[in-house]
Amino acid sequence: MTTIIDFNLTQKMEVQENLKAFISKNKNNFIFPDNKWDDNIWNITSFLKNKIIDTKAKKVYFRSVRDNSLSKSSISISISEPLVDFAKAIFCEIMRVKKLAEYKRIIYAIQALEFALIEQKTSICVSEININTLNIAETYLRSKYKDPWNIAKNLESIINNIVIKKQLN
Repeated sequence: MTTIIDFNLTQKMEVQENLKAFISKNKNNFIFPDNKWDDNIWNITSFLKNKIIDTKAKKVYFRSVRDNSLSKSSISISISEPLVDFAKAIFCEIMRVKKLAEYKRIIYAIQALEFALIEQKTSICVSEININTLNIAETYLRSKYKDPWNIAKNLESIINNIVIKKQLN
């Protein structure tokens, strides 16, 4: 009797476990105490108090690329599930290490990934990212922003330093 092992299925299961562990680690070590993980708007002003000069509130909006509302202070459509938890984990991971004052580029990079995954008509999950996804994301960034380079560098960093190294794809 022959046993057949489906390596693709095994690899997909391992990727999903890695992704769950990555999200869980960041959820359990949540660095923004004034917020709740499940909220789609985080006020990170107190976290950045040593980095910012002005007194204006610093908020992170986990807004979907499909959200066409005119209000900049609320979200009608959040980043698609399950990508939103990955986006929050990525944001926490990067901010824990770098404490960036210019944090919005991280969200813009995630939105580019969301757009690309929607265009590909695949599951809106980081495990579905491939080279075509990145090409679509690049085209999206070029069409949406005057200077897409900084956002693209954030996207590159997310892919190389987190997605690939932590085997989330």
